[in-house]
Formats: sequence, C-alpha cells, structure tokens
Amino acid sequence: MTVSLGVDGFVGLRGHEFTVTEEQYEETRNKFGVSWLDMTVDQQVERWGHQMFASGPAPEGMGIGRDDIHGARHRQWMRATEEAQRISDPDERAVAFRKIKADFPEQNRNSQRTLRTY
Repeated sequence: MTVSLGVDGFVGLRGHEFTVTEEQYEETRNKFGVSWLDMTVDQQVERWGHQMFASGPAPEGMGIGRDDIHGARHRQWMRATEEAQRISDPDERAVAFRKIKADFPEQNRNSQRTLRTY
C-alpha cells in the first residue's frame, strides 16, 4: 500500500506499522473534510476488494510482508492476464479474460476505468 502523508510517503507492506501526526492526519482530509484514514473495513473492501489497513499495532506474530495472500492472488492474476494477452484469436482471448474476471473478482474493484475507442 502506498501511503502519502504530506511530504512523507512510503510503500507499506503487510504488517508494516506507521504513526500519523495530527498535522499529517489533517493533510489526508479531502475537500469534504473526510480522511481515508477513517475508512471502515467495509468501506475499504468496497473500494479495494479487501481491508488495506487498521488502527493499532499489527497482530502478534505478523511479520512485515508475510502472509501476503493478496499479493499472491495479484501475481496469479497478472500471470493469467499476461497469458490471455498472448492469445491471438480474439474470441479465445475474450473467453480467457471473462474467466479471469470470474476467477479474480477482487481485481475488478477499483476507481480506474479503461476506455477503448473505435
């Protein structure tokens, strides 16, 4: 997860802990005064397909970057996508991408959209 806190930013791995100052927290507020740091688990799942962060210390025994089930799924999705892109027949490629979409629904939840022009 890429964390931007004003001029300070970093890429946090699963289990990484960080402290947010009041000043940094204030800088995370959007034009409506809402901070992404206040997102509930349900809101995170709605936006990203899984929980990305929580307040408080990481659970006991959680090593940084370990138990990366989401990262492993993402790598599987990337491999399947790369294989599907190599299929030359457009109908077979479309079938492969529909299967990927069904097999990896969490990869379909984001705020970006790809547009195709004809």
